[in-house]
Amino acid sequence: MGLLDIFKSDKVKSSQAHVIKPVDEPIEGYTLKYSYKDVVAVQIGEFPNWAELGNKVVFVHVTDDKFNPNSIRLLLVPQKKWFGYMGENKIKDMIIDYLERGDKVEARISSFEKVKYDIIVKLNIAFFKKNK
Repeated sequence: MGLLDIFKSDKVKSSQAHVIKPVDEPIEGYTLKYSYKDVVAVQIGEFPNWAELGNKVVFVHVTDDKFNPNSIRLLLVPQKKWFGYMGENKIKDMIIDYLERGDKVEARISSFEKVKYDIIVKLNIAFFKKNK
């Protein structure tokens, strides 16, 4: 069942649908530095109906966007389908720093909420620094 199927009933909340796999599990060669839960990533009008809670999200730093030369595009894994951008906040700046250094940032969809015609997507995010 995809996220949009859940929205057919306005009484169902996303947090009741799944147990989310942790993003802060150890990664060989890296040390966990920070972990955040339920970070608001995007507010969008449409969302892929095949997406599910717990889907892994990959961040892509887009430097040639004419509206925002420091934007972070969000892709769902394993489909690698674009679904939005990271909002302007300190965590976005951290993501850019980690990606530029070659460190790892892991993320999963933790929740979503339908607000009128938009969907607010939240992510669990973990930052890993490469061991020396």
